[in-house]
Amino acid sequence: MRLVDVKAADGSVKESVKSSANESIKDSAKDSWLATLASQQSKHIVLGYGSLLSRDSRERHSGIYTQGLPVRVSGFKRAWVTRSLQEKQTYVGAVADRTSQLNAQLIPAEVNPSLRAREKNYRFVEVPASAIEHVSSSLCNQPSFTSALRDALSHHQLWLCETLLCHHPSSDFPVSQTYIDTCLVGCLEHGGISEATAFIEHTYGWNHPRINDRVNPVYPRAAAISKQHLTQIDTLLKKVTQSTQRHSHSCCYRVNAQVSEWGYGLLAIRNKKTTAPYGVCGLINRYVFSCPDLGFALLPDARKQGIALEATKAVIDWVEMEGDMHFITASTHPENERSQHLLRQLGFKKRGPYFIDRSTPVQTLFWRNSDSASR
Repeated sequence: MRLVDVKAADGSVKESVKSSANESIKDSAKDSWLATLASQQSKHIVLGYGSLLSRDSRERHSGIYTQGLPVRVSGFKRAWVTRSLQEKQTYVGAVADRTSQLNAQLIPAEVNPSLRAREKNYRFVEVPASAIEHVSSSLCNQPSFTSALRDALSHHQLWLCETLLCHHPSSDFPVSQTYIDTCLVGCLEHGGISEATAFIEHTYGWNHPRINDRVNPVYPRAAAISKQHLTQIDTLLKKVTQSTQRHSHSCCYRVNAQVSEWGYGLLAIRNKKTTAPYGVCGLINRYVFSCPDLGFALLPDARKQGIALEATKAVIDWVEMEGDMHFITASTHPENERSQHLLRQLGFKKRGPYFIDRSTPVQTLFWRNSDSASR
């Protein structure tokens, strides 16, 4: 019995020693991170959510040698929507969406010309510290969010690269396998399988044209990746399901900067199969009423096909789903009977003429109460 007890005790001691060692390494990582933040002159932290997740990629191609700290960022949606005209590829991008989140890494780095050149297809937007949530990692070299670390972060500006203009991948602008590999290996190195899985689950639009360029990489900032990690990546990608291939709506995606400020904006309407543009539709804040205004406009070839009705219904469905917009407005030219008929189909009621400003002709105002407001 004593031998059994001694073995059990010995196992407990080993686990205790292992746990203590892990905590010691985490404390060391935390101290290293605090030292890095304290030594920074620019007080900038970049939220890397794409290829910057890879330490090798950011070290070799951008001269960033600081360790990344895995986090979740609320208020942004990641999707395959960033097109590089120079590199003929499509990358992940982030657009403001208050109902979404994405996994990223806090990377102490100066927003200098070199980094701006790397992220030339994006704009840097500041993110509040309240939008950041720490991720507990099973990897022992990840510091935890202590009060000291949170206090240090509060004295820094947090920057995220938001996509300037959204374009879905195409045969002319595909997604390269080495870019996917670079993103996922960064997750594997800094958070293991769970973090790589989070990247896949937090990214929209996986049903994209893809090229396998592992033999001859076309992505110019590809990371060096071990065979073990490549095997893990291939296994993860086999699990991509239809749920991770979805878009926020089948024919629309966000392209308007008002999304950042108001949580809504204009949407581009495209053919689901060919991606040919049809027009725009969405919500606008015209600063006239304390509510959003529905707006839509179609190219001549897209008219009289029911496209405007489909797109505006999608917007109204989203309004009802949000539940915090009690009413919305819309306006048309007094003689635009076709648009007025569409608005009535959507439940809008005519309220009469009104002026937006001196530069705009008199408009006919329509008003729609949200269904959620009457419940």
